Parts: sequence; structure tokens; C-alpha cells
Amino acid sequence: MKWGDPRIRCSFVLAAIGAISLLVVCSTTSSGGQSTPLDADLARIRHSDRWRGVDLPELEARCLKLIADHNSPREKGKIHATIALIYSEGGYKSSEDPRLPKTAAYARKALEYPLDVLTACQMYGSWVDSVSIPSRKYEREQFARMRQNAIVLCLKGLKLALDSGAPKERRPLPDVPRLHISPEHPQYSQMMEDRRQRVAAREKAESENALYVQRWALSRRCITLYSRAPYDVEQFRSEGRKVLAGYDRVVAEIAVEIEKGIAFDKSIHSPDPNSLPRR
Repeated sequence: MKWGDPRIRCSFVLAAIGAISLLVVCSTTSSGGQSTPLDADLARIRHSDRWRGVDLPELEARCLKLIADHNSPREKGKIHATIALIYSEGGYKSSEDPRLPKTAAYARKALEYPLDVLTACQMYGSWVDSVSIPSRKYEREQFARMRQNAIVLCLKGLKLALDSGAPKERRPLPDVPRLHISPEHPQYSQMMEDRRQRVAAREKAESENALYVQRWALSRRCITLYSRAPYDVEQFRSEGRKVLAGYDRVVAEIAVEIEKGIAFDKSIHSPDPNSLPRR
């Protein structure tokens, strides 16, 4: 199959989206909030021997052993989400990659437990990717059945991001200048308070940007899935209105992008007979 084949393009786009959203979740979850001993253990396992051919089942087993000492619902959610990331973050070699069903199983399991919003969004996205990437080998009817199930997962993750205030555009990050000032300076208290407010504003913008990336990535998954034949933008609108109740404008905006994607897909496979031949 060549690049023009929508099955190849769909898989590539989904994988790229997953990599982008994963990078943001990794950076925000590692830097935001209070780290716990479990977080440290999971990070150590996940990043051990990262670039030298790790034994993923061994890392999976090491994570699962942590449940003996960390068995609250929230802790179990972190553990299962980490295993899903271990299997997904290296990318997939083919539509038969054995990591795909592992990712799906652990993302689904993680979502049975309480998760922070960013991790939950990532689990929905990883789950969608793991069931969508094999679709490069599907026939139209089989792809359509998979898509109808996948879009519900995608929209559930998108709703979480929207409910948490995910903006439509990335926020600029306020500057936080360094202070070199003596406590005896007459304006010391005022300047420290100004810096505190700037730090708080920057942290808020970073948090909003992490949500923005999840909103963007999940929206792009919707567009990618429905820009491929068999075309069915009305099915997307129907599912979107059900899952994203109260976000009709978002559904409409995504539907417009899907229609653009469909037009592009049709132009590749049914070119204008009056156009110049491609070289």
C-alpha cells in the first residue's frame, strides 16, 4: 500500500496524535502536583533502560507488584495507566503489534479507577489508537463498525477535557522574572507578591495548555476517523450530540473539519478529470 491509501494515512495520523498528546501528559504529570512514593516507583520502572530494548512484560510485572502495597482505587488507576503508557509510548511497528491489545486492555482497566483529567484523556486517546491503528487492514464495513465504537471513547475523553475548561487555543505563558532583592528593600513584600501572582498565572496557563493539547488531539482523532470512507459525517454529529451534550458548537466545528477532510480524501481518489496528471 502507498501513502495515498487512507488506511496508511489514518494509522500514521493517529500514531502522531498519540505521540504529541502523550508527550504533554508525561511532562505535566511529572512536574505538576505532589509526587508520592508510588509516583517515584512508577517513574523509575517506566524509564528504566529506556533506550536499550527493555523487556516490556517485565516492566508490566514490576508495576503490578506495586499493587500489593498501593491498592487504593486511585493508586490502582495510576498503576494501570502507567502500564498502558509503557506499551504505547514506544510506537507500534505494525497493525499486528502485540503492544496494541496490551495498550487497549490497560487503558480500559485504568479508566475503571479515579484518574486525574489529563491521564484519563490520554487513556481514552491511547485506547482509541490501539483499536484504530489495526484498521489499515480492515475492509470498509469492518472499519465502520470499529469507528462507531471508537468515536464514543474519543468523545468521552473530549468531554472530560471540555468539562475541565480546555481552551480552544493555546494560552501564552506569562513571564516570571528572577528576583535578586534583599528582604530589607522597601518594596520587597510587594515585589514578592507580584512574583507569586505571576507564578500562579503561569501555572494556570500551563495547566490550560495541557488541556488544550488533549482537546486538540481528541478532536483530531475524530476528524481522522471520519475523513475516511465510508463517509458518515451525520453519524459523527449524532454521536457528538449525545456524548457532548451542551457542546453543540464544538460538535459543529469538528463536523466542518471532517467535511474538509472528506473533500480532500475524495480529491485524492477521484481527481478532477480536467486536472493535470500527477507525476
